[in-house]
Order: sequence, then C-alpha cells, then structure tokens
Amino acid sequence: MKCCLDKCVSQEQSAFVEGRSILDNALIAIEVIHALKRKTKGRKGELALKIDISKAYDKVDWGFLRGVLSKMGFSDVWIRSRTAAG
Repeated sequence: MKCCLDKCVSQEQSAFVEGRSILDNALIAIEVIHALKRKTKGRKGELALKIDISKAYDKVDWGFLRGVLSKMGFSDVWIRSRTAAG
C-alpha cells in the first residue's frame, strides 16, 4: 500500500501517513495567528479561523471495511470485535 498512498491520500491528510505529523496542522494554525497578530498590532482587527479536525473514522464505510478484512482472511469474530462502532 505504501507505493500508492501518495495517489490516494491528499496532501492535507497529515495523520497516520509516514513522514507526516498531525502536529503540522496545529503548527500552521499557530503560525497564521502569530502572523495576523503582528500585522494588526496596534490596530483593531478581526480574525475568523476554521479548523476541520473531524474524525476520519466517522466517514468509514464499515460494510466495505468488513468485507475487505474478511477477504484478507481475518475471522468474523476478530472483525466484529474491531468494527463494533460501525
């Protein structure tokens, strides 16, 4: 799977990808806030910042995942115990 991750995973995805860190997103937000504070120092300014840190697993197609795990040879008991949330 490593060979095709760059094609399947967007550049914005920073967690669970080798060489990327979820902390990069937080660092970018901090740098943006810092830069805005510098530019508006002594002046009144407004800032609107939206950060989307939704849980990726909330968007998993659990039926598809169960099917893939089954085809890979995982037992039904193992699959059910790990995908009970879905």
